[in-house]
Amino acid sequence: MEVFEKGEKIIQILLKAGFAIKQSKVKGPAREIQFLRVDQAAKVEVSKIDLDWQHKGELFLAQWAHNASGHQGRDATYKWAQDREVDLTMDSISQVIHDCETCAAIKQAKRVKPLWYGGRWSKYKYGEAWQIDYITLPQTRQGKRYVLTMVEATTGWLETYPVPHATARNTILGLEKQIL
Repeated sequence: MEVFEKGEKIIQILLKAGFAIKQSKVKGPAREIQFLRVDQAAKVEVSKIDLDWQHKGELFLAQWAHNASGHQGRDATYKWAQDREVDLTMDSISQVIHDCETCAAIKQAKRVKPLWYGGRWSKYKYGEAWQIDYITLPQTRQGKRYVLTMVEATTGWLETYPVPHATARNTILGLEKQIL
């Protein structure tokens, strides 16, 4: 009877948080419950809730709070949940954050260290990043009014090409001359 009471408590918390609950037709200890977030009109399924109703329900709520709070981290998720009167433990929030793929991707992106090239820190290898611009000058006798300037970002190497017009075609031609 204790398991059933814990499950009912979790269902009441979900209803209070704005979820609608639809029970599936599966009977027995491995029945499924679908939780539908009303204001987002998105289905979130918790598959095969077994005898550990309270733990899985709390993990589900922690995941919902973590996603809804914007992947802010443990303390911010906890505060966000408390502000909405959702009772969560730091352990459940920590477990959800540890398993969160979005947070893992963000952490991985932050770990990428820039490389040391030619006296500068750069996240690019040589030739991967160019800074390109046009400088307007008085027109020459050959009819060229612009100078295409290209700076290789890792080394600071400067290339210039006089061109008659500041167009995408001339930019591509200048890059082809430099790279090929």
